[in-house]
Amino acid sequence: MLNRNYGDTDFITGLRAIAVMFVFLIHSGGGGLRELGPCGNFIVDCGKLGVQIFFVISGFTIFSQFFREKYTFKKFILVRLSRISLPYYPLLLILFTFNILGGHQFNGWAIQLNNGEIDMWNLLAHITYLSTYNLQWQNTIIGVEWTLGIEV
Repeated sequence: MLNRNYGDTDFITGLRAIAVMFVFLIHSGGGGLRELGPCGNFIVDCGKLGVQIFFVISGFTIFSQFFREKYTFKKFILVRLSRISLPYYPLLLILFTFNILGGHQFNGWAIQLNNGEIDMWNLLAHITYLSTYNLQWQNTIIGVEWTLGIEV
Protein backbone atom coordinates (compact mmCIF):
# COMPACT_ATOMS: atom_id res chain seq x y z
CA MET A 1 0.00 0.00 0.00
CA LEU A 2 1.26 3.45 -0.92
CA ASN A 3 1.45 5.73 2.09
CA ARG A 4 1.91 9.40 1.29
CA ASN A 5 2.03 12.25 3.74
CA TYR A 6 1.35 15.76 2.52
CA GLY A 7 1.72 17.34 5.93
CA ASP A 8 -0.97 19.84 6.77
CA THR A 9 -2.60 19.47 3.32
CA ASP A 10 -3.60 15.80 3.63
CA PHE A 11 -7.24 16.92 3.68
CA ILE A 12 -7.00 17.81 -0.02
CA THR A 13 -6.81 14.12 -0.90
CA GLY A 14 -10.21 13.64 0.72
CA LEU A 15 -11.65 16.64 -1.12
CA ARG A 16 -10.32 15.27 -4.40
CA ALA A 17 -12.02 11.93 -3.69
CA ILE A 18 -15.32 13.71 -3.04
CA ALA A 19 -14.91 15.76 -6.24
CA VAL A 20 -14.18 12.61 -8.26
CA MET A 21 -17.29 10.90 -6.88
CA PHE A 22 -19.40 13.97 -7.70
CA VAL A 23 -18.08 14.22 -11.26
CA PHE A 24 -18.54 10.46 -11.77
CA LEU A 25 -22.10 10.68 -10.45
CA ILE A 26 -23.16 13.43 -12.83
CA HIS A 27 -21.44 11.89 -15.86
CA SER A 28 -22.82 8.42 -15.22
CA GLY A 29 -26.37 9.73 -15.01
CA GLY A 30 -26.53 8.86 -11.36
CA GLY A 31 -25.78 5.16 -11.61
CA GLY A 32 -29.34 4.30 -10.60
CA LEU A 33 -29.74 6.93 -7.89
CA ARG A 34 -32.24 8.91 -9.98
CA GLU A 35 -34.70 6.04 -9.57
CA LEU A 36 -34.87 6.90 -5.85
CA GLY A 37 -36.98 9.96 -6.67
CA PRO A 38 -36.38 13.57 -5.64
CA CYS A 39 -33.76 12.65 -3.04
CA GLY A 40 -31.77 10.60 -5.55
CA ASN A 41 -32.07 13.36 -8.16
CA PHE A 42 -30.79 15.90 -5.64
CA ILE A 43 -27.75 13.74 -4.81
CA VAL A 44 -26.93 13.23 -8.51
CA ASP A 45 -27.42 16.92 -9.31
CA CYS A 46 -24.90 17.76 -6.59
CA GLY A 47 -22.40 16.07 -8.88
CA LYS A 48 -22.14 19.36 -10.75
CA LEU A 49 -20.24 20.69 -7.75
CA GLY A 50 -17.34 18.34 -8.45
CA VAL A 51 -15.89 20.66 -11.07
CA GLN A 52 -16.09 23.65 -8.74
CA ILE A 53 -14.36 21.64 -6.01
CA PHE A 54 -11.54 20.79 -8.45
CA PHE A 55 -11.17 24.49 -9.35
CA VAL A 56 -10.93 25.46 -5.68
CA ILE A 57 -8.38 22.72 -5.06
CA SER A 58 -6.41 23.89 -8.10
CA GLY A 59 -6.38 27.47 -6.83
CA PHE A 60 -5.11 26.29 -3.46
CA THR A 61 -2.50 24.06 -5.10
CA ILE A 62 -1.27 26.87 -7.35
CA PHE A 63 -0.81 29.20 -4.39
CA SER A 64 0.85 26.46 -2.34
CA GLN A 65 3.32 25.57 -5.09
CA PHE A 66 4.39 29.18 -5.56
CA PHE A 67 4.42 30.11 -1.87
CA ARG A 68 5.59 27.00 -0.01
CA GLU A 69 7.51 25.06 -2.61
CA LYS A 70 9.05 28.13 -4.27
CA TYR A 71 8.05 27.08 -7.79
CA THR A 72 9.12 29.32 -10.62
CA PHE A 73 6.51 30.11 -13.24
CA LYS A 74 8.33 27.89 -15.73
CA LYS A 75 8.44 24.92 -13.34
CA PHE A 76 4.80 25.41 -12.44
CA ILE A 77 3.70 25.42 -16.11
CA LEU A 78 5.79 22.33 -16.91
CA VAL A 79 4.41 20.39 -13.94
CA ARG A 80 0.84 21.51 -14.70
CA LEU A 81 1.04 20.64 -18.38
CA SER A 82 2.58 17.24 -17.72
CA ARG A 83 -0.07 16.33 -15.13
CA ILE A 84 -2.90 17.27 -17.46
CA SER A 85 -1.41 16.31 -20.83
CA LEU A 86 -0.06 12.84 -20.03
CA PRO A 87 -3.50 11.26 -19.65
CA TYR A 88 -5.29 13.70 -21.99
CA TYR A 89 -3.22 13.44 -25.17
CA PRO A 90 -3.35 9.65 -25.62
CA LEU A 91 -7.13 9.58 -25.08
CA LEU A 92 -7.56 12.54 -27.41
CA LEU A 93 -5.51 10.88 -30.15
CA ILE A 94 -7.25 7.52 -29.77
CA LEU A 95 -10.72 9.06 -30.07
CA PHE A 96 -9.66 11.37 -32.93
CA THR A 97 -8.17 8.43 -34.85
CA PHE A 98 -11.27 6.32 -34.17
CA ASN A 99 -13.45 9.09 -35.60
CA ILE A 100 -11.23 9.78 -38.63
CA LEU A 101 -11.14 6.07 -39.51
CA GLY A 102 -14.93 6.00 -39.67
CA GLY A 103 -15.81 4.95 -36.15
CA HIS A 104 -19.27 5.78 -34.88
CA GLN A 105 -19.51 9.36 -33.62
CA PHE A 106 -20.94 9.03 -30.13
CA ASN A 107 -20.29 12.58 -28.94
CA GLY A 108 -23.47 14.63 -28.87
CA TRP A 109 -21.57 17.93 -28.84
CA ALA A 110 -19.69 17.04 -32.03
CA ILE A 111 -22.93 15.95 -33.68
CA GLN A 112 -24.80 19.09 -32.63
CA LEU A 113 -22.04 21.63 -33.39
CA ASN A 114 -20.06 20.04 -36.26
CA ASN A 115 -22.41 17.49 -37.85
CA GLY A 116 -20.26 14.84 -36.17
CA GLU A 117 -17.13 15.77 -38.09
CA ILE A 118 -13.79 16.34 -36.38
CA ASP A 119 -10.94 17.85 -38.41
CA MET A 120 -7.26 18.60 -37.82
CA TRP A 121 -8.02 22.18 -36.71
CA ASN A 122 -10.27 20.79 -34.01
CA LEU A 123 -7.53 18.41 -32.86
CA LEU A 124 -4.95 21.22 -32.89
CA ALA A 125 -7.27 23.40 -30.79
CA HIS A 126 -7.52 20.58 -28.24
CA ILE A 127 -3.78 19.87 -28.17
CA THR A 128 -3.05 23.56 -27.55
CA TYR A 129 -5.88 23.80 -24.97
CA LEU A 130 -7.56 26.53 -27.03
CA SER A 131 -10.70 24.50 -27.76
CA THR A 132 -12.23 25.90 -24.58
CA TYR A 133 -12.51 29.30 -26.26
CA ASN A 134 -14.41 28.20 -29.38
CA LEU A 135 -17.84 26.64 -28.99
CA GLN A 136 -17.49 24.63 -32.21
CA TRP A 137 -14.40 22.86 -30.88
CA GLN A 138 -15.25 22.72 -27.19
CA ASN A 139 -16.06 19.18 -25.97
CA THR A 140 -16.17 17.78 -29.50
CA ILE A 141 -13.65 14.95 -29.23
CA ILE A 142 -14.03 13.48 -25.76
CA GLY A 143 -17.19 15.30 -24.74
CA VAL A 144 -16.18 16.67 -21.34
CA GLU A 145 -12.87 18.44 -21.90
CA TRP A 146 -14.00 22.06 -21.58
CA THR A 147 -12.38 22.55 -18.18
CA LEU A 148 -8.88 21.51 -19.28
CA GLY A 149 -8.15 24.79 -21.09
CA ILE A 150 -9.23 26.66 -17.99
CA GLU A 151 -7.05 24.46 -15.78
CA VAL A 152 -4.03 25.08 -17.99
